[in-house]
This record gives sequence, structure tokens and C-alpha cells, in this order.
Amino acid sequence: QATAESVEQVVVTGTSIRGAAPVGSNLITVDQQAIESSGATSLYELTKTIPQISSLQQSGQGKDPNEDFQPNIHNLGGSASNATLVLIDGHRFETSGVNHPDADPSIVAPAALERVEVLADGASSVYGSDAVAGVINFITRKSFEGLLVNATSGYGHGFERYDADLLWGTT
Repeated sequence: QATAESVEQVVVTGTSIRGAAPVGSNLITVDQQAIESSGATSLYELTKTIPQISSLQQSGQGKDPNEDFQPNIHNLGGSASNATLVLIDGHRFETSGVNHPDADPSIVAPAALERVEVLADGASSVYGSDAVAGVINFITRKSFEGLLVNATSGYGHGFERYDADLLWGTT
């Protein structure tokens, strides 16, 4: 026989329901002001400013266009498996590579970002096994009014680098 018991409290530890915030690790947010003040000209440089993200032995598209840039949380999954899920606007995106597919977010310019959200804790119960170390979500700007042009160059002995971003929009 079932007895009537009152439930005092329900704790949600992971959810895919919109608007329901899970209990657990704090979400680290790098907003537009922090992105601009970092002076980063690529997502590789931007992620180097977030302590929870490591990119050891990776150069990103800025140095070698044949090498992918896969950011990792706490350097987990640096071998043949990816333990950090990388999203753009909350969606998975096409990976590159044949033997070791990587999500290369460096295709997005920092000027196009509204913010970066980092969940630096295991999130596989919500996102699946590729989020064991956590989730990095690059949120792009939804509205922009005006024209923004960024250009940088650098040089050294046997080295040259040029970057340019153009962002234009009307609300």
C-alpha cells in the first residue's frame, strides 16, 4: 500500500529544460567588455585569458591553417578523446579532422562575440559523454548597430601576422 508522504525539497542537478537553472558549478561568463579589454585578435588568444581553459601545444588557425584549435577545460581529454564540449550559440557545430575530429571555434572572430560561457565542471549528464570536463559556449552578437573595424599586424625575425575583423549591422 502506498502511503502519502510529503516531499520537502527537490534538487535538480542537471536539466535540459529552458529556464530551469541546474544546481552545481558556477557559470563563468566573459562578457563583451572583458573580450574587448583583453585585446585578443583570435579566439585562441581570448581563451588563453580564461584560467579554466587550457590549450597546450595548440596554435589555432592564426599560426597554422592546417592545425585545428580545440580548447580543453583543465586540460582533460588532450589525447585522442575530447572531454570538453564546444558550442556556438548553444549548438554543436561541424568538426574538422579525420582521425581525431576537433571542434575549431577559431572560425569566429572575437568582434562577433557577445560573451563566452564556461561551465568548468562535468556536464555529461546533460550534454553527453563529450562534456565530461565541461562546456564552452561561444555566444555571438544578435544585434549590432554600426560599423566596427579592427586590424592588427605583428612581425619579428622570420614572422609576420596580419588580422582584420569587420562587423557591420543594423538592428
